Amino acid sequence: MKPLTLFSRLFVGCLFIFSGFIKLNDPTGFSIKLNEYFDVFGKDLSAHQDTLHIAVKESGDALAEKSLQLYSFDDVKEIQFNTSASKVNDSSSSAFGQTKVSVYGVFEGDNFFSNEYFFPDSQSVRSILFTVRADSGVLFSKDFIIGVAHPHHFTYKLDVRKQVKKDPFLVGWFTAWKEYTVGMSILICVLEIVLGLMLLIGWKPIFTIWSLLLMILFFSFLTWYSAKYNKVTDCGCFGDFIKLKPWQSFYKDVILLVFILVLFLRRKHIKPVFSPPFAWKLTAIMALASLALALFCYYRLPMFDFLPYKVGNDIREQMKVPAGERSTDSVQMVFVMGKGTDSAEFTLKQWDSAKKAGWTYQRRKDKIIIPAYKPPIHDLEVTDPETGMSMLDSMLDSKGYKLIIVSAILEKARVKAAQQDLNNLAEAWAKESLLIWALTGSEQATQKAYRQEHRVPYRFYNTDGTVLKTMIRSNPGVLLLKDSKVLAKWPASNIPDLEKVKKYMR
Repeated sequence: MKPLTLFSRLFVGCLFIFSGFIKLNDPTGFSIKLNEYFDVFGKDLSAHQDTLHIAVKESGDALAEKSLQLYSFDDVKEIQFNTSASKVNDSSSSAFGQTKVSVYGVFEGDNFFSNEYFFPDSQSVRSILFTVRADSGVLFSKDFIIGVAHPHHFTYKLDVRKQVKKDPFLVGWFTAWKEYTVGMSILICVLEIVLGLMLLIGWKPIFTIWSLLLMILFFSFLTWYSAKYNKVTDCGCFGDFIKLKPWQSFYKDVILLVFILVLFLRRKHIKPVFSPPFAWKLTAIMALASLALALFCYYRLPMFDFLPYKVGNDIREQMKVPAGERSTDSVQMVFVMGKGTDSAEFTLKQWDSAKKAGWTYQRRKDKIIIPAYKPPIHDLEVTDPETGMSMLDSMLDSKGYKLIIVSAILEKARVKAAQQDLNNLAEAWAKESLLIWALTGSEQATQKAYRQEHRVPYRFYNTDGTVLKTMIRSNPGVLLLKDSKVLAKWPASNIPDLEKVKKYMR
């Protein structure tokens, strides 16, 4: 048993230290992963809300239908029903001389129903029924008489507070923790390194092994849950250095659990390597060094960049699908069919036999047989917030040097540390007649307010916030590109001046 105990000690200790250092290299990235887990648990534990079903019928026939999911923050929904009448003066129309009545049904700003009726005289009428149902029953129902002499400009405030269910306490608890994920990520990684070291040197083995056992049980639950329900597709165990799929992460944790159980059973046989005073000092130094590394990488940038936007990478090349790889998923059409209280999936070839056996069609879905190749950069999009037009090609395909200013969330940008330096750099850069692209995930109203408050000399374009956090682990941050190749990156704490940027250009 001694060789197995020694191997387990070395394997578990080294792997925990390695995992901790890899994640400490990018504490922001690990905090993003923790946010994903909190979002998943918050969503899965939230109350199942009712669905509103809106229907417009005429003589029992459906004219329009719409479903709307309620949320925990909903209180009042607005219903509008309007008509407008106009004479048909087009002599080529079969309705010439009649009155056209246009009908509009609006629910929460969505014009989901519109129709036109033609009446030869003012006495002709039609009747339509507008209904809003929830899972608990009918919330609103009204007949509208449509005719030349029956104009409508109807607005109704539908109170849905009784249909909204309160979320359990744990939903708010998980949401609240999202504000502290950076600190949590640093704490967890430092703890991994310290426990790994304590195991290797054999200091306080009982405490160390109990801590490792509880930690691996917690991690095993997270990775099992992610794999079982396909929630978080990358556990982040080794940051962006080694990406593991959910089941791979779970199996890795199971293997670790086996070795930790060996250590748990043999915990009384683990002997210390150093004297207690020296072991305590060594552990304290390791903890402080780990914390210093984490803070350095958080306020600056990761020492080792494993992201697809790292210096030296060409963004265009990172977006390409290699020759021979699939660019689209290979899918199989599957029919979900029901029989009594059972449901099952059938392929097109099985359709006829399933129908003969009494199965009835419920819905259709596409099952991915062979997934498409996903290039390292596959979700980058740049949009003009004013026109809605894509500006990605304009940004990447323009020749020469350009600055990309990234601020994933303007409301959380480190303004004091960076904005004035960014303004100075942008003004000097513009005098050189060079391009600036400022990207943010914040909405247009926030962009305008931010520009006015901080006298920002450049405009913003919209990009998904998660993509921007992958571009650079700083809010804000700056990338220097030549064509579409990344030449340099700077965090908020180290915004360069024009001369420093020109050094990289030369």
